[in-house]
Amino acid sequence: MAREYADLYYHVEAILWTGENAEICRASAPDGSIVVLKRLRAHRLRERAGLASLKREARMAMCIHHPNVISVTDYIPGPPSPVIVMEYFPSRNLKVRVLDRRGDPLITRRCHDILVQMATALLFVHEQGIIHMDLKPENFLLSDDCRLKLTDFALAALVAKSWRRFLPGRFRIAGTRPYIAPETLLRRAPDVRT
Repeated sequence: MAREYADLYYHVEAILWTGENAEICRASAPDGSIVVLKRLRAHRLRERAGLASLKREARMAMCIHHPNVISVTDYIPGPPSPVIVMEYFPSRNLKVRVLDRRGDPLITRRCHDILVQMATALLFVHEQGIIHMDLKPENFLLSDDCRLKLTDFALAALVAKSWRRFLPGRFRIAGTRPYIAPETLLRRAPDVRT
């Protein structure tokens, strides 16, 4: 069986989320395990930048192994389309939990535990020399037993080496508007504060 044919290797069971550029699918592997696939939407498959971004995201995320960060296990280049293979983590994101009209008792009762897990995940990512660049409630997944995982490294950047941060550059402005850091808007080199 050819590993590069993700659609033949994994059976997509459901689309969990659809964004502007990619979609997240729950899938089963031949061994019966459940995984999550992140794949580009059809309109992005012809764009070199989108393909390169997905590959870069996979390469960066596969270096991070921590209980509070979603585990990325593989990158399959295709054809027909490239996919990132991740662990399946049954959960809801923090935005959904916070905006739940019925209220979510987990958020109020375990707030301290949740914040500690968020900080632990970010500290570990920063220690690996990576800046997430898209921190928002949607990118933190929280299970019903109060386990939290950081996900979505699509915009992640490497921390600039000390001498490189002084070089002039044109840093792109990317992210979710209400959460973009001021230094990103000013096109400054990102650091862990970003």
